Amino acid sequence: MSEALISAKERTEVDEGSERESDEERGEQIDKILKKFRNKLILEGKSQSTLRNYTYTLKKFLQNLETLEVYEIELKDIEEFLLEIEGKRSMARHAFALKSFFKLMDRREISEKIPVPRYQQKLPHWLKKNEFEKLKAAAETRRELLIIQLGYDAALRVSELADLKCENVDLSEGYVTITGKGGYQDTIPISKETINLLKKSMDSKKEYVLYGSKGKMHPDTINKIFSKIAERAELKDISFHCLRHSRATHLLLEGVDLAFVNKLLRHRRLDTTSIYLHLLPIDLKKAIESQSVTKKDETDNKKETRGKEVSE
Repeated sequence: MSEALISAKERTEVDEGSERESDEERGEQIDKILKKFRNKLILEGKSQSTLRNYTYTLKKFLQNLETLEVYEIELKDIEEFLLEIEGKRSMARHAFALKSFFKLMDRREISEKIPVPRYQQKLPHWLKKNEFEKLKAAAETRRELLIIQLGYDAALRVSELADLKCENVDLSEGYVTITGKGGYQDTIPISKETINLLKKSMDSKKEYVLYGSKGKMHPDTINKIFSKIAERAELKDISFHCLRHSRATHLLLEGVDLAFVNKLLRHRRLDTTSIYLHLLPIDLKKAIESQSVTKKDETDNKKETRGKEVSE
């Protein structure tokens, strides 16, 4: 009987050891897939935020699969995974990540069929001019003020501010060069106030504009600093990104052309920028829309004329 018990115990230990090895092998296989996906995203010029979010989704998805062979994964596996996600907005984000993965892995027949739920897009949260001034007044250091002023002036995303290098700041000409989504580079003009602040704050001998105690400032650190400033200013439910929304809205309220705001925000499509029109008074919204349509017609007419000249 004791021999039988020992044999059972030994078998259990062997089984547990095999399971551990199997789990380790599976973990290594998932890491290889994630690395391959991440590298492909980098080559496409995706932002750090996209890399983080897409690889998180893929890891979560792969951990629930029976097979890790990409060509054995079926559409129903993806649909079952998405149905476990709460909220249409979150479900859509996960769906886009998986669409990207299967597209990059040459499984377009799956990628194109992945359902993306429709959801009502939230209107951007923005600060009124007096609230923005209140936020600036709550900054206690030059660095805090620079985060607010530069983030607002150049309508930066938090990752763009963290990645901004001193070599991409031209104080004599008054502009910064931003590498945004998709790896595109854009030159953005900045105000005299921001130029003067950069002159006092930026150490041109260093690589990046912003530094923390442990080197280059991380986007999470910028978000935390911003939250503390907002708390001191008694402004609730705002994030660093609302500086970008505020800049766009303030310009439109001043009557600036939607096409200019589109360029400042570095949107590739004009209809992406047009969401800000919903925040404006009706008359101003109509005027800007009319202005944008007129410019589009002029551009189309020029293209048509050039086409005729070529054919003639």
